[in-house]
Amino acid sequence: MPITQQELGRRLKTAREAIGLTQDDVAARLDVSRSAIAQMELGNRAVSSLELDRLAHIY
Repeated sequence: MPITQQELGRRLKTAREAIGLTQDDVAARLDVSRSAIAQMELGNRAVSSLELDRLAHIY
């Protein structure tokens, strides 16, 4: 069963916080704005497959 954008966002935030990174840290590693990370975590912005792959390597 697929997960919603909101659920993915919650999981991304939990994973980020678990390793002690800020949204700014992740944004710099993905070469996107901090706002983009915030929107992903809120479920307001879709996460591309490339971004998801890169996030998996970070987290």
